Amino acid sequence: MTNPSLTTCEACGKEISKRALNCIHCGHPNKEYEEIRKPVTIERLSKFSGALIKGCVAIDGNIIGTIGNGEVLNTSVALGKHFVSTENNVRHGNSFMPLSTSVNRDGKEFTVSENTKSVHITITTKASWTGSTGSLVVDSVICKN
Repeated sequence: MTNPSLTTCEACGKEISKRALNCIHCGHPNKEYEEIRKPVTIERLSKFSGALIKGCVAIDGNIIGTIGNGEVLNTSVALGKHFVSTENNVRHGNSFMPLSTSVNRDGKEFTVSENTKSVHITITTKASWTGSTGSLVVDSVICKN
């Protein structure tokens, strides 16, 4: 009986895992590579409701979507190290202007392994002293095993 998680390298003919990007014996690319992805839930808590309407959430510099107070975004990521950050739309008077993507102090790094079942990211809004502006920040990242 054959193992469904294995395939044969087309270059050297040896058995390799379908999860291997390249053959471990000869380095040839695995055409049957199966990327493992894990679910990610991003939740924005409603701690501050006036200034900030919506903000963008990015993982590894790629915008996943926009998120408002009390909203949830769902996505998935491959195994490995990742960085979640935010981009804000901030009110100044009656107009909204986008801010640039957050730097490392506003984001968090996390690692997803084969043992990770899911990832839960919490986003909150940090108010300014005047209350006229706010910024979206990554509050926590929990990798559930």
